This record gives sequence, C-alpha cells and structure tokens, in this order.
Amino acid sequence: MGFIKSLKNAFFGNEMTNEPEMDNESSEVHSKEPFNIEDVEISPELAKELFKLIKSGKKVAAIKVLRDSSQGSYSLEFAKSVIENLERGINSEMDITVREVEVKTPPAISREVVDLVLNGDTVLAIKKLRDESDGYYELKEAKEIIDKLKYEAEHELLNPDLYGEASEPDEVLISQAVIEKVVDGKKVEAIKLLKEESGNRLTLKDAKEKVEEMEAYLKENYR
Repeated sequence: MGFIKSLKNAFFGNEMTNEPEMDNESSEVHSKEPFNIEDVEISPELAKELFKLIKSGKKVAAIKVLRDSSQGSYSLEFAKSVIENLERGINSEMDITVREVEVKTPPAISREVVDLVLNGDTVLAIKKLRDESDGYYELKEAKEIIDKLKYEAEHELLNPDLYGEASEPDEVLISQAVIEKVVDGKKVEAIKLLKEESGNRLTLKDAKEKVEEMEAYLKENYR
C-alpha cells in the first residue's frame, strides 16, 4: 500500500481506496529504505501525526518524526522527499484544503418598510426593501417578505415596534391610491393626488419627481 493511500486509510477508512485491509505485518514501516517513495508504508497513528505537523507548517519536525520511526534506516534526503510527497498529496490528490466561507446576514427590515405595509403600500414597500438591502433581495424574495408582513398585519400579528422607531412625521409616503393611478397611466392625477396627500408639503415639482420615479420602477419590474 502506498504512502498516500496509507494516509487516506488513516482518515477516511479503507473504502476510500477500494482495497482490502492489509494484515498487521504489511502496515509496519519497512526497516530498509524503499526504492520508490510511493512504496513507503506507515501506520495510521504515524500518518495522523505527520499530517498534523505538515498542516501546522512544521515540515522539519515531520521529517525528524519519520526518520525516527524508521529507526534510522531513512536518510535525511529520502525522508525529506517522502514528506514533500505527502505534502503534495494533501494539497492535490486528497484535496484537503481550508477555505474561508463568506457568510452574508440578511439585512434587517426597517420600520419604514413595515409602515408602508401597514399603510397598504405594498409595491412601495417592496421597492424600499430592495433599495435598503442594496440588492441583497431579488424581486421575488422581497415580494415574499412583504406578503408575509402583509398577512401578519391583516391578522394583527405584526408588531411594528419590533422594527424600530416610527417613520418621521414629515416624511411623505406614496399611497396605494397614487400607485394605482400610476399603473392606470393617469400620471397627472397621480401627481395631483400625491401633492394633496402630502398636505401640500410637496411642491408640484417634487410630487412629479416622486411619481415618475414610481412609474419607472413599476415599468422596470412589473411590465
């Protein structure tokens, strides 16, 4: 059994090599230096020890441990070659690698989004959620979240206080009625209605810009 295969058995069992188990005699370290590096055989215990040393960057220590296990029959050059062979096997044949996995946490739902849901402005709530998440939520995902919040609101299960403080009183929210006029192509009526609903806090220009922004969003995502 080759050196790399011995290491596979030490960590994954014999099924990894599809070879029958060897007897105790064949698993012992040769007393003489093998002609081929791949012919080196080691015990599972030694394999684990060498593995830990190599993965810790202690290559010199691994060479010394291997030479000591051979009771001096392995030359320094040969033991070095064996360890380097094992190191390549760890990184390639056995595909043992350490990867850093980036974990993304879903963005929190803001109180403003919840207020939009409570006001029945579901389309704007979806847009707001996607904007705040900086593209984290796709349209389908955002819609599912808003639909869930809408269901909770309809069944009095939604507690807005869990999502932070209420929206600023001077903030103008686009109502569902305005959105419906935009959908129906009644842009002028939508602008007028939005201006009225804002208590004239919005100028005609501001109302027009908000309606056009909503119009562009609806056209891009719903038509």
